[in-house]
Amino acid sequence: MALKLCPKCGKEIDDKSKECIYCGFSVSETGGEAEKEFEEKPVFDGDGDENKNPDEDIHNCTDNKKSNNKNKIIIGIAVASVIVIAFVVFFATSNLRAYSKAENLLADKEYEKAIHAFEKLDGYKNSDEMIEKCHLDWGKDLIEEGQYTEALEKLQTAGSGKDVEAATQECIYKQSVLYMEYNQYEEAIKNLEMIEDYEDSKELLGECKYIIGKGLYEKKDYENALKYLDKLKYKDSETMVENIKNSPYSINKFIERYNAMADILNETKGAGVKKLDVNNVSDNKIETGTEAVLKFNSSSDEDIDCKYEITSFMWSKKGWIFVDENLLTAEWYCSVAGFVPDSNYDSVGDILTSVTNGSENSLYASAKSGDSNYTISKSKKVITLAGQRME
Repeated sequence: MALKLCPKCGKEIDDKSKECIYCGFSVSETGGEAEKEFEEKPVFDGDGDENKNPDEDIHNCTDNKKSNNKNKIIIGIAVASVIVIAFVVFFATSNLRAYSKAENLLADKEYEKAIHAFEKLDGYKNSDEMIEKCHLDWGKDLIEEGQYTEALEKLQTAGSGKDVEAATQECIYKQSVLYMEYNQYEEAIKNLEMIEDYEDSKELLGECKYIIGKGLYEKKDYENALKYLDKLKYKDSETMVENIKNSPYSINKFIERYNAMADILNETKGAGVKKLDVNNVSDNKIETGTEAVLKFNSSSDEDIDCKYEITSFMWSKKGWIFVDENLLTAEWYCSVAGFVPDSNYDSVGDILTSVTNGSENSLYASAKSGDSNYTISKSKKVITLAGQRME
């Protein structure tokens, strides 16, 4: 292998090398000319010193190379550090960025997405409180849109606090007003009873109860009417309650008059009529002393509770031919007296006379007296006396 000298450091290198393996100097492929040129020219150092030892240049080159390598290592470490720090900062601020994104979703009223975003934060900062705020704001928007049922569902998951309570009361109130507009008074009552102290809820509640109670009163469903009207003190509700409780056609008044007539007959005629006890009334029926049955309100009015109004009665006795006729007649007197307000012995006698006169030679007879019709029906098995008040 032919050799040549490096023009810079003077070391022998392969004559085909383009770069010195010792100092890194770039050499041309000039062969011997390069060697000759090198032999003829003195070697200078950086300061122009002709007598400087070439080994010193080699040492300097090696030091430069090491220095460059060291710088590269430092730069690499610095770059790696920056990358690591960047990753650390990125991951360290991921919750912050996710929180900010969730806030923006809430601001844009993307409630469902915002709730999901806050939930993923798993308690970061006040994300749990923000979830409740999402439900609250969502509920408020639904109230404005008139979607009250959906709004209440959202508000139920909005936690507690004055804002939630205020929004809930507003929602229930507005829903109640809507119910009233569509005559859904029962639903309105349920709502208004929860917020009686909110605005004019108490007045609206009274109005709803009055409307329902009055409707039941007009249908003669007095027992249920009282559930709405009693102690209401709204418009003429007290008058209706008074009429129901002190109705002359109630079972209490019927039995009161029945027993009063029994006292008269027992005292003047020695009839032996047994008095009735209102506590023995069941299913609009009661049994008399002769074991006859007094049934109140005919099939057409059987849904009317005799406790508050009696529209008709039927006294019936099986095996009647075996019972003292005077005792049966006495019970008839008492039954008619109980059915007719302000009656007395003579007026009851007139009614029974008008009916019995037509039944002497027949199995059925009827007569009208005042505002009622009366009938007598008899057979070998059963005899009946009935009265029906006409509308």
